[in-house]
Amino acid sequence: MSDRRYTLWFNRIEAISNMVRVKLLDEFESAEAIYRADRSALRRTAILKYSEIEAIEAAREQDIDHMWEDLKEMGISFVSIEDKEYPGLLRNIYDKPYGLYYIGTLPPDGRKMTAIVGARQCSSYGYSTAHEIGYLMAKTGCGIISGMARGIDSAAQKGALTGNGYTCAILGCGVDVCYPPENRELYQEIKKRGCILSEFAPGCPPDSKHFPRRNRLISGISESVIVVEARVRSGSLITAQMALQQNREVYAVPGRINDPMSEGTNRLIEQGAQIIPSTERLLEKMTEDSGLVLHLDKQRQPSLNKKEKTVYAAIDYYAKSAEAIMNEVQISYRDLLEVIYSLTEAGLIKETFRNNYVRI
Repeated sequence: MSDRRYTLWFNRIEAISNMVRVKLLDEFESAEAIYRADRSALRRTAILKYSEIEAIEAAREQDIDHMWEDLKEMGISFVSIEDKEYPGLLRNIYDKPYGLYYIGTLPPDGRKMTAIVGARQCSSYGYSTAHEIGYLMAKTGCGIISGMARGIDSAAQKGALTGNGYTCAILGCGVDVCYPPENRELYQEIKKRGCILSEFAPGCPPDSKHFPRRNRLISGISESVIVVEARVRSGSLITAQMALQQNREVYAVPGRINDPMSEGTNRLIEQGAQIIPSTERLLEKMTEDSGLVLHLDKQRQPSLNKKEKTVYAAIDYYAKSAEAIMNEVQISYRDLLEVIYSLTEAGLIKETFRNNYVRI
């Protein structure tokens, strides 16, 4: 194992890929040995191209002590594949990252980790489902992995935090860059109570080409992947495909057959992904497979009168208009408004847009 100053130095050489780094590590056994190797020793490996040898030699001009102190001053930690703290499941994936930057606490080995991913522009149904799954999985003691993206990712990670659980956000930018910017509050909470993780150097901005690489880490660090909502062509389906290649379990939440936001998840189910018929069945399956003990402290639903129960039963996770609810339950408009007000105050439903309501 190298002094981490040398592993950080080795990781910062952009001209060398992760695969080449791993091959060099097999030859020299540590980043420190690579740092001290002369040109002829590097050439004898027959691993490196001339430009890569030049890049290593040029990198030796850097002040590794200053590089390490800069990272510490930013409050950022670094771990490499040479360290025992490196996430165990990642060691066996294709194109594993040599080094990882993080803020907070790394996902602990021995704790079950599940990724929850899905559409950025999700429906209220998708958002509520992701939040509930994140919350309930956290209550089992399972850690939640996601990408802190808008929509499903954020909902799942907020659910995990609400359940006082552990969550790790894997970014397609530097760990000191909050993306998307509107998730600043969530970013700060995860830093304090979980982990912000990236293979990209601090200060690296988000870029479209970074996200497929980020996705392989989301699935790679997890034992299973749950896809809540996704279009047919989406990053979430890329994550699911990578999960299958990495021999991970893939679960999908079914949706309406004419809903483009569920077309991707329905196709995953068609291709063999395990269907999630309900959060209760998902929890049963997860706890059966992992031996986790289920301890839930679900809040009791407020007591409802007959009229409130009838209206509540007519509202689901897809937006429904007041007129449609009124016609379905055969209630007057005035009575409906009173019931909607009481259900909203009880935190059971919300108005998504004018006179349209969904369950929370």
